[in-house]
Amino acid sequence: MSESILPWISAYFIASGEEYGADVAAIPLVTTKKKKVQLVEFLTYGRDEVVWARVSDKEYMVPIRFSR
Repeated sequence: MSESILPWISAYFIASGEEYGADVAAIPLVTTKKKKVQLVEFLTYGRDEVVWARVSDKEYMVPIRFSR
């Protein structure tokens, strides 16, 4: 994994949970700081409208969704 990727996913989820609780829809989609992850694996692929993958920040892996 790239040396330029620093662990941040856990801290982001904890801070978001403390600020927004279970209201996941209230979490802003755009942040001012760009964070890096490594795309580890595609879970689905093809011509679907939605593609699921797994990304990592060196410490944790989480599923993500790409949509058009």
